[in-house]
Formats: sequence, structure tokens, C-alpha cells
Amino acid sequence: MNRPARTPILAAKAGPVADVLLIVALNGFICRRLLLVEYLDQMGSIEAAYIGLSRWIMERPGELGWFALWYGGIPFQNTYPPLLHFLVAATAALFSLSPARAHHLVGGVAYVLGPVTLYWLARTLSGDRLRSLVAALAYSLVAPSGLLIPAVAQDMGTAFGPRRLQALVVYGEGPHVLSLALLPLAVLALHRGLERFRPVRVLIAALAAAAVALTNWLGAFALAVATAAYLAAHWDRFGLPGLLRAGSVGLLAYCLAAPWLPPSTIAAIRRNAQYTVGHYPMTAWQVAAGLLLVLFAAGLMMLLRRRGIPRFAIFAALLAAVMGAITLSGAWFGRHLVPQPERYHLEMDIGLVLTAIFAPAAAVRRLPRWARGSLAAAGLAAALWLAGAGAYQARKWIRPVNIAASMEYQAARWLDENLPGRRVFATGSTRFWLNAFADNPQLGGGFDQGITNPMIPRVTFGIPFTQGDGERCARWLRAYGIDAIVVSGPGTADAYRDYRDAGKFEGVLRERWRRGGDVIYEVPRRNPSLAHVIPRRAVVGRAPVNIEDVEPILAYEAALEDPALPPARFEWRGTEAAAIEAVAAPDEVISVQISHHPGWRATSDGQPVRLFADGLGLMVIEPGCAGACRVELVYDGGLEMKLAKWVRSLALAVLLAWLAAAVLVGRLLG
Repeated sequence: MNRPARTPILAAKAGPVADVLLIVALNGFICRRLLLVEYLDQMGSIEAAYIGLSRWIMERPGELGWFALWYGGIPFQNTYPPLLHFLVAATAALFSLSPARAHHLVGGVAYVLGPVTLYWLARTLSGDRLRSLVAALAYSLVAPSGLLIPAVAQDMGTAFGPRRLQALVVYGEGPHVLSLALLPLAVLALHRGLERFRPVRVLIAALAAAAVALTNWLGAFALAVATAAYLAAHWDRFGLPGLLRAGSVGLLAYCLAAPWLPPSTIAAIRRNAQYTVGHYPMTAWQVAAGLLLVLFAAGLMMLLRRRGIPRFAIFAALLAAVMGAITLSGAWFGRHLVPQPERYHLEMDIGLVLTAIFAPAAAVRRLPRWARGSLAAAGLAAALWLAGAGAYQARKWIRPVNIAASMEYQAARWLDENLPGRRVFATGSTRFWLNAFADNPQLGGGFDQGITNPMIPRVTFGIPFTQGDGERCARWLRAYGIDAIVVSGPGTADAYRDYRDAGKFEGVLRERWRRGGDVIYEVPRRNPSLAHVIPRRAVVGRAPVNIEDVEPILAYEAALEDPALPPARFEWRGTEAAAIEAVAAPDEVISVQISHHPGWRATSDGQPVRLFADGLGLMVIEPGCAGACRVELVYDGGLEMKLAKWVRSLALAVLLAWLAAAVLVGRLLG
């Protein structure tokens, strides 16, 4: 009896499946500990803030409009692009895990899948299975940035370490690593959509692009560069129609993501990225350098095309050239083309690995068989050594910790239990971890690029920086409705040690908790509320230059502490509404110590009243009272959010109409 022959389809699929399993096994071997750990001893990692966001989503899935825990209040979409946090919250709920445990599981899976999606993209666009596999394995084991940037090698302790894993574990770059895994899928989905511009493929391409943007801002910028590189490399195939179709996919992607990426959020991040996380002003020099980079990329594309280089190799070279120029100009020459250029080295690594594997393809083919065999043997030996070295580095980075013994946990729990719901000022790792364990609002937060109140950075930077001014800092704390401050002094366990003069509050504020060099002081306030009746003349009229400029807040602070003024009562109703009960005269207003945003509306005894921002970026209400009154505050996001939701619905409606028309025409023609 003859054995049935294996079908060509099964034979074609067996190889790629084996490749994927090999890539998954290698990366899983390196990061296996991360998949099982709950808390790491990397207490300075920004992942603490992400865990806090995931906890909030998990516990309050219906309260994602206004986020009261950071920066005196902020729109939730400004906390961070939310996709990773939604995935973590869903994973935690589905498998009954803690948010921290789910965060590491999702992050580990993203790490493992990054080289898989890169393999899928390379194999599809190049048609070369072997080189795609080699590229994915090389990307798993080698970070070219470690060879090119001394600071990266020094940070890893080796030039050959798994930098992507270090970014994920040591620095908490979970969103960035997830965006790196999604980026190849977005380019691949766009490729499929341009091959056959049909509604389903267009929707998939738009969703993939939106997913990258909703994961990480760096990934969104890198996707724009990768898309431009792809279109340039395939210009002879798709041309201007392809550019227009890609533009329509991008527009649809933005429409779908608009409620989470409204123009005001983009503008805030663009503004803050230049100043709140370093000094990266965008000037005419950056514009000129950007134009030169575009001209260089265009020249490189034409040169490679004339030499008959395949499209995918051109795409890889363009991606490497642009991301490399952005990264290395900052690392080597200290000049920035974009804010935080050093963070794009992970995207640069993708382009460099693909270029290194695919660019010399023709030269490798011309080598004699024995030379190719020797090259393969050397590559295999290097891969085995690098896999072992990567696993060793992973063991050094992935170390569990008893979180209950940490200062950050104990301080957060003390605040939550002893001052529940009261606003806190904290810095460093204490700030990042606070809302992972407590619901105390804070003047700081975990994503400075999303700040909407421009005064917040001046205060959060100034208080730990200045010296010998405990009384003056106490004024600022009262002005922002803060009831406690966490100070890290000599011997602190805080990872960042921000205070230059931790002793300036001794004798000024009452000490309530201490552990080693870390102290919680209580800030006395006449009325521990977020709402206060004050004379109109006490409203802060101009924004102080810094915390040394106290003149604008003197009358305001005096009004807050004036016993002759009746106290106002403030009560949250969920997170997007609040009620204020007060007794006010016609020449008095209500100061609300919440960061102002145009999405808030106020009514007094049922009638709309004026709400505006003072010089501190806080809300002021003109209630029009002549005695007792009740003021209602409601956050609806304002006109911008209504338009964003309308645009999303319209885009979906147009796409569904296109799909229905395509199906109808197909049936008629069929």
C-alpha cells in the first residue's frame, strides 16, 4: 500500500512553523523568569506607574474620563497610551492575577513575540525564509546599539547583551517593547492592504497602526518612519496611488484612536517632551537637519535602487539610516533631531539587524560552499554563546522582591490607611509606586509628558531642589491642597534620592511616619478640602516663575487659612463629577484645587456658571451665590472629546458602508 504523499501546502507551512517555534523557544529561554515573577527588585523602574494604571482600569473600568490621582487631576488619555494597561488589566481579571504579575506576563509575551513578528514581516516581504530566520535570531541575541553606543554597552555591562530585555526589566519599558512587537505587524498589514485595497484589509491595517500608536509614543513615531521607508522602497510598485492609500489608512487609524489621542493630548506631549524630561527644544536647526536627513534618505534610496538592491533590503537600509541618524546624532554628538533621541536605539537595532542580514545577500551567494559552511558554523557557535550570555544577563536583571518589605509599599499603605483620599506630594520611586498600592491623589505622577497644568513641573521640581526653605515650600503645599509630603533624606531607600535638603521640613511640619531616611510629614491646613471660598481679589492672577516667586500666592494662601471665611465642602461623585456645598457672598469665588481643563462644566443651584483657570493652573468658579449654594462639577471632556467620538463613529460607518457595497457588488457580479 502506497503511503500518501505530503501535500505541498503542508510542506510549505512546516518550515515556518518550525522557525517560529525556534524563535519562541530561544526568547522564552532568555526571559522565562519574567513570565512567572510578580514584583521585581527594580524599584526605580517606571513600570510601577504602569502597574498603578492597570490596577485602576481593573478596579474601575467605567471611570476612565478624568484621572484624579496624578498631577492634581488629568484626562485619562494623558496618563499614557492605554493599550498595554488594558491588556494587563484584562489578563489580571481573566486569570485572577495581581496587576503586577499580569504586567510581567504580558511584557514577557511581548518580548518573546517581537522577533516572531519581525520574522513574519521579513519572510513575507523578502520571500527569503533562511535570512528572515537568521535576522530574527540575531535580533533576539544581539543589540547593535551596544556596539555603537558606549553608554549602552556600559549600562548593560557588555556590548552583546539583550538590550531589549534590559529596557523591559530594568527600566520598565513595557509599552515600548510591546510597540516594537506590533510595529512589524502594522507594516505587514499595510503591505497587505496596498496589495489589495479592500475594506477588510484596510480595516486590519488601520487597527494595526492604531494599536502601535495606542501603545507607545516612540513606537508611533517609529511606525511613521517605517511606513515612509516602506513606501519609498516600494515606490516602483505602488507609486503615488500607494502613498494616497497609505495616507487614507493612517487617517482611518487616527480616527479610530481619536478619543484616546485627541489633538490636545498630542499637543501636550509634544510640548512637554521638549522640557519636562530633559532639554530638547525644537528649533530651526532641527527643521534644517530633518530636511537634510530626508534628502539623504532619498539619495540612498535612489543609489540602492540603481544597484538592483531588493525592495526589502532598501526598506531595511532606509529604516536603519533614519533611526540611526536620530539616535547616533544624540549619542555621539549631543545634538537632538527629536526629543529624547537616545530612546530610539531599540528601533535603530531593528533596521541595523535587517540591513546586516539582507544587504550582503548577493555577496554571500558568491562565496564558495566551504566558506558559506564556515560562516554558518561560526554563526551557530556565536548564537549558542550569545544565548547563554543573554540568559546569564537575564538572571542578573530578573530578581524577585518581597514588595511588602519595601519602603515604597509601606509608605503607600500608611498613607492609604491613615490619610485616605488625601493628596500627597512624593518624588522618585515613591511617586511611581504610590498609586500601585494606594488611592491617594498626588501632585506628581508617572508620565510627565502628559501634564496639562504647566505650573506642576515648576513645583514638583522646585520643592526637592531648593534648600533652607521649609516654610516657603509649606506655602506651596497648601496652595495645591496637599495634606502630606514624603521626603527622602540621608539613608533613604528611594531609588532616586531627589532631595538636596531633606531636613528643611523639620520643625516646620509634623512628622507622622519614618523609616530610616524616609519621612512622611503632615501638612496642616485649616480646611482639608479641595474647595475653598475666597475673595475675588485673592485669586492668583499670574503664574509664578518658580517656587521662589511666592508673591502671587501670598493673598491666596492667606485666604485659605483665614478663619473668617466659611469652609466649603467638596465631595467626589465617582471620578468625573463632584459636589461643592458652600456659603459665599457675591464678591467671593470658589477655588477648586484641581488642575483646570476645558472638559469641566460647573453649575450653581442648577444654572451654568463661569469656570476658569487661575495662575496656578487650578479651577476657579464664579458661583454667583448670596448665601448657601450648591455647585455641581461634571467632566465630559468638552467639545474636543465629543468630536473625537463622533469622528470615530463616522469613520466606522463609512468603512462598514464600503464593506457592504463591496459585498453587494460582488454578489451582483457573481
